Amino acid sequence: MRWCPYQSSRCSLFCTERRAPSAGGLLASFAALVATAAGRVDPALLARADWGEVWPRGVSIGVLSFVAHNVVPTLFAYLGRDPARTRAAVLLGTALPLGMYSLWELVALGAVPPAALGASPDQNEFLARIAGGVGGAGAAAVPAFSVCAIGSSMAG
Repeated sequence: MRWCPYQSSRCSLFCTERRAPSAGGLLASFAALVATAAGRVDPALLARADWGEVWPRGVSIGVLSFVAHNVVPTLFAYLGRDPARTRAAVLLGTALPLGMYSLWELVALGAVPPAALGASPDQNEFLARIAGGVGGAGAAAVPAFSVCAIGSSMAG
């Protein structure tokens, strides 16, 4: 029996066999990355933010990045026109990525000094520098997370 929050055969993320390995790998590699790099977070690196560049322009982009407003009518119909299930799906579907994104920002901005990243346009070198910055098991988790993210996106 597959796990599904709504016990529906049409539930997508964890219930679809083709997505489950990528989603499981995505969550496992993300957890390994955050757990490994959390001990390397330097509060001084987090304190150097320029909030004037974020507010108000960045907030509108952040809100739109969750795109829940585009899928609510479809999600409502998909969940049997049940407002409570739709509300729960939108809240969970927003809270989970927001939490993961916030943890990623904490780790990426707090564990990897900007000087370590340089200005390399090569994406593979950039990922290697991030992996080197987090170190340990986190270094292996960076490419695993990338591959699983692509795999889960391609699975539909």
